[in-house]
Amino acid sequence: MRTSTAEQLPLVPQISGHKHMDELREKSKIMDHFEGRQWRGFHHHAALCSAAHAFLALRRALFPPAKTAMDAR
Repeated sequence: MRTSTAEQLPLVPQISGHKHMDELREKSKIMDHFEGRQWRGFHHHAALCSAAHAFLALRRALFPPAKTAMDAR
């Protein structure tokens, strides 16, 4: 077990504080490059998903899938 002298004890919070600041800086660098959707982009995405869902639902209604042996159960 390591022991600290009275002169070294005040340095411990400083070291941990510097480590915390380094972690915050790294996190902010990551968040600077975040490529989330903006309001317009989100609605564009939602519109395309809705159109794709409508297409698949209509296709399934007009051309039902063939029954297989698994459907007999």
